[in-house]
Amino acid sequence: MSIADFVPEFWAARFRRHLDARLVYAQPTIINRDYQGEIAGMGDTVHVQKVGTPTVKTYIKNTDIAAPERPDGGTVPLTIDTMRYFNVAIDDVDRVQTQPGLFDEWTRRAGRAMGVVIDESVATVMIAGAGISGGDLGTSAAPITVGNGVGDDFTLYELAVEFRRRLDNNDAPDEDRWFVVPPDLEATARLDPQFIAAGSEEMRTGIIGRVAGFDVLKTTAVPTVTKTGGATYDSHAVLFGAGNHATTHADQIVQIKAYEIEKQFGDGVKGLNVWGTDVIESETLGCALVDKGA
Repeated sequence: MSIADFVPEFWAARFRRHLDARLVYAQPTIINRDYQGEIAGMGDTVHVQKVGTPTVKTYIKNTDIAAPERPDGGTVPLTIDTMRYFNVAIDDVDRVQTQPGLFDEWTRRAGRAMGVVIDESVATVMIAGAGISGGDLGTSAAPITVGNGVGDDFTLYELAVEFRRRLDNNDAPDEDRWFVVPPDLEATARLDPQFIAAGSEEMRTGIIGRVAGFDVLKTTAVPTVTKTGGATYDSHAVLFGAGNHATTHADQIVQIKAYEIEKQFGDGVKGLNVWGTDVIESETLGCALVDKGA
């Protein structure tokens, strides 16, 4: 057994590939990574420049126009404030590196596990920053119910139409709209006659179909909101949005290294991933609280 020939770039690249393939909330069609290249480690802060909206004025012939504006939406700090690691024992690093099947399976499992943690982290930030919520979209004390229409607040199609109305009222872009459901609501979606199953050409990770102009995505990482007040059950936090403008995210695999395990005949591999997430355009991001049921 030897770690002399360990190639960290090889492991990081393969880990990154499997990690990216697992992400739903943190994929580039849901969040943007415009500042990904500006981080190097924990504690780094990037000041994200928000763009203001210019004022449209009435022009009067033969009259001087007003001085030019400098639309300035201010800045939002994106801080790399989350660190997660893995640390596993491998009988022989050299053997794993030289057997593609074994190596690929190891990095696939590590990437999948890290992907779930990142998605849950990103979704939690998005829920807190969503500018469209409450009222008809449910609260922790009075979540909405989504089913097949009998005794429910919404069918899935009706809920998507409500999402559409809320986004339209905020002048959100019409294109690239999405919402994310847990597996329980996927079953409801597939019973809705207005749900269109996704074809093989769809590019978003986790997509299961379309309804009312939205891509419907599925993940087990949909956060649970604890019930309050008179609610009987906890809620699923169903996020929805238009494009990837609302949330910015940056993450970096800062280190992967091999080492000899003391008092064992084997090697270890450990890796550290850091990231930060922030909502910068809350008006194009919404959240509905849907009753989980028994």
